[in-house]
Amino acid sequence: MKKLLPCLLLGGGVAAHAAPPPNCIETYQYEDEHGHVVLAQSIPPELAYKGYKVLCQDGRVVREQPRQLTPQEIAERDRKAEQEKAKADAQKQRAHEDQELARMYASPTEIEAARDRKLRSIDQAISILKANRETLDQQKAKYEEQAAELERNGQLASPEILQNLQILDQKIKDAEAQVANREKEKELVREQYQKDIDRYVELFPERKVKSATGTVPQTALTSGSSNPA
Repeated sequence: MKKLLPCLLLGGGVAAHAAPPPNCIETYQYEDEHGHVVLAQSIPPELAYKGYKVLCQDGRVVREQPRQLTPQEIAERDRKAEQEKAKADAQKQRAHEDQELARMYASPTEIEAARDRKLRSIDQAISILKANRETLDQQKAKYEEQAAELERNGQLASPEILQNLQILDQKIKDAEAQVANREKEKELVREQYQKDIDRYVELFPERKVKSATGTVPQTALTSGSSNPA
C-alpha cells in the first residue's frame, strides 16, 4: 500500500501539481541521506525537506516539491526580493515625477522662471528676518545703554534689564539661525531645480526654447533649478 505524505510547506517554493494520467503508478524520486537518488513507493518524512518528484511509470512528472531553503538562502531570497521591490518602486516614482515635470512645464525656461520666483520669495523672507534682527539689535543697544548709565551712577542694572538683554540675545541668535537656514534653502532650491532642468532636457531634447537671440535647443541651457514650491 502506498504511503501518503502530509502536505509540507517547504521554504523552497510551492509544489507543482499536474493531473496524473490514467493508470499512473506513482513513484517518489528523492535523495537519501547519502545523496543517492532513490525511486520508491514512499518517501521517509525526515527526507522530504530535500525535495522530491512524483513520477509515473513512464517517467512523466506528476508533481514536484522543491527542497526546503536554508535560513541563509531564505535571507538571501528575501534580500533580493526587497532590492527588486525598491528598484520597482524607484522606477515607478521616477515615472510619476517625469509625468509631473512634463505636465507642469513646456520648456526649461519655465522651470528657470519657477526657480527664480522661489528664490525671490526666499530673499524676501531673508530681508524680513534681517530687518527684524536690526530691530532686535536696536532694542538690545537701548537696554545696554540703560545698564551702562546705571553703572556710571554707581548702581547695578535691574533684574528686568538683565532679563530683557538675555531674551534679546536669544532672539538675535534665533534670527541669525533662521537667516542661515534660508540661505541653505536657496542652495537646495538651485540644486533641485537644476535636476529638473537636466531631466527635462534628457526627456525632451527635441523641444526648443526662446532666448534673447532667437530659438536655441534645450541642450544649450545650463542654468539653475528646483522642484516647484
